Amino acid sequence: MFLGHKVIIMKLLLIDNDTSNYDFLVDGFDEVVYSPSRQPKILGWIVGAWRAIRKTPNKTDTIVCWFDFQAILVYYFTRICLSRRRIVCINIMLKDKHTLLNRLVTRLYACALHDRNLVATVTSLSYGAWLDSKLNGSYRFTLLHDVYHRYYEIETSPADSPYIFCGGRNGRDWELMYQIAKRMPNVAFRFVLSPNDIVRHRFHELHNVTVMSDLPPQEFLHELSCSRAVCLPLDTIAPAGLIVMFQAAANLRPVLMTETITTSEYITPDRGYPLGADPEQWCSSIQYVLSDADKARQKAIALRTFLQEQCSEQVFCRILANLIVSNNENSSV
Repeated sequence: MFLGHKVIIMKLLLIDNDTSNYDFLVDGFDEVVYSPSRQPKILGWIVGAWRAIRKTPNKTDTIVCWFDFQAILVYYFTRICLSRRRIVCINIMLKDKHTLLNRLVTRLYACALHDRNLVATVTSLSYGAWLDSKLNGSYRFTLLHDVYHRYYEIETSPADSPYIFCGGRNGRDWELMYQIAKRMPNVAFRFVLSPNDIVRHRFHELHNVTVMSDLPPQEFLHELSCSRAVCLPLDTIAPAGLIVMFQAAANLRPVLMTETITTSEYITPDRGYPLGADPEQWCSSIQYVLSDADKARQKAIALRTFLQEQCSEQVFCRILANLIVSNNENSSV
């Protein structure tokens, strides 16, 4: 939009769904677009990306994409339409898979990230360095930790029968979790996973494992908060498990997590238990947590303090606002 000779820059936030709480973020934008629910999901992402472009008529307008792949869609739509926009891609989650689809997506990301009108953030600087290597480039990644919400903290009572919790979908190494539980028959485990993961694994063979699926968010959080500790074994170096890790920290549950270039930004020896892929190592750490509750709680407190100070909603919004301003200054008009 133009008023005389003064350019009015619109800031639009594009969100891939409307199921989460974005109240902390939306006030900083002139317009918010929620992508519609479609099956397959990519149809909804495409519709949302197109709506975002239609609502930002000028090349000086900025579209901030909560979901990284939607930023790539927006970029290519603007190229096809010869209608440039400034684009901010929040926290890339590109995975290291040797599939034809992943190779195609990698090419799409690499081309888009070369454009000075698109800037991207990463939740870990080490992951950003890995992306540079994977994409054969040198990109302008900004560190933006995933956001920690106070509403993850709930009031709960200790469980009558303490158990170890593991839950979630994205990037979980359920086979490793099976091997851990199998080696610890005297320890109770509670797993929350997708129906497909239940079918693929043999948890029914283990008498010490309780399996649940598709719990409502508050029920999931309650099961987590009643546990003695939270395990997050991962099978990817891309960002995964961070929301569950935040939830565990919010309720002072010690976190045992696979050490990757992403998770090392959050889980350090003083803030939790960064571990490899050896199930025996996990078993030893779980035994340590169960035998020394005070030490485990100290680590949980340290993790929550770090998240409250470095990953708060206020910090997230401030970094994002600064990134939008710098992108406006550096982009060609």
